[in-house]
Amino acid sequence: MTAIEIEGPGVIVATDNGDPTNMTPFPFHERRAFNDMALVIVRSVDAEVGTITVRARSGELAEVVVNIVCR
Repeated sequence: MTAIEIEGPGVIVATDNGDPTNMTPFPFHERRAFNDMALVIVRSVDAEVGTITVRARSGELAEVVVNIVCR
């Protein structure tokens, strides 16, 4: 299971993995990777300036950190 965390002026809108048999609801912040991939959709809140940090952790895969700069 991949756990997805967010810091900064943003929120997680949805997650997915492309597996048509996976019935996990889109708003969940945990998602099984499918073919070693998962998707997170993020949006900024209130047009704030700052950096949104998205972190994905899984026991099976290397941790991934992405920084999104909001201006």
